[in-house]
This record gives sequence, structure tokens and C-alpha cells, in this order.
Amino acid sequence: ERNNQMTNPSLSQQLNWAPSLTDPKDVLDTLLTDSQELDQKITRLMSLAYIVDAQLYIQFRDLIDRLPEPARSAEIEHQRNWLNERKISLTQAFLEFKDEKAARYNAAQAFLRASNKRMSEIQQTLTQIN
Repeated sequence: ERNNQMTNPSLSQQLNWAPSLTDPKDVLDTLLTDSQELDQKITRLMSLAYIVDAQLYIQFRDLIDRLPEPARSAEIEHQRNWLNERKISLTQAFLEFKDEKAARYNAAQAFLRASNKRMSEIQQTLTQIN
């Protein structure tokens, strides 16, 4: 039943255009691995978080493009709730450390974990659609 509801092609499919952030993400992953100083690691983690968030948005947008109503509205509401939960999780991760640098590093890692997990969930749904 769910597969029958999800027959709309995504905008990316309609345009045959799917921007990829994989290469810059891989470069930052490598730079992060090579980072020695905490300040440098934090800067690179934050840049990586921006890329991952953009990837998540693109992937979510592809999912929404494929869904008919009312599934689209339900998924948007689910994402809104997830974004709020991610914000709470980041705040908690930040507050685990008194040192601001350690707190920022921990929050960035929490952001990446949550975002990557959500991207996996969305990818599973997109795979089911296709």
C-alpha cells in the first residue's frame, strides 16, 4: 500500500539533477582525521555538519517530492518533530562539558550522529519507493 502511494517522481528525477556533497564531505572527513588541534577539529566538524545538514535536506526534499498527500504532510510533521529532538539532543550534548571547546566538539558529534542516522532512515524509505 505504501509503495502504491509513492509514485510521484522527485524533482531531482524530473530534472535529472541531484547535487552531490559527497566529495567535499570526504575531503573534510580526511582533514578531520588529520587534525591535531581541538580548535581545528571543531572548525572542520562544524563545516562537515553544514554539509551533512545540506545532504539531509536534499534527501528529505527528494522524499517529500515523491509522496502524495496526506503522506507528505505527515512526513513533514515527522521531520519537524525530529528537528526539534535534534536541537534538544545538541543542547544536552553541549551541556555535558563545562569547557566550551569540548562542549562544541561534543555537540557537533551529536549533530552528525543524529543527522547521519536520519539520512539512513530516509534512504531506506526512498529505496522502498524505488
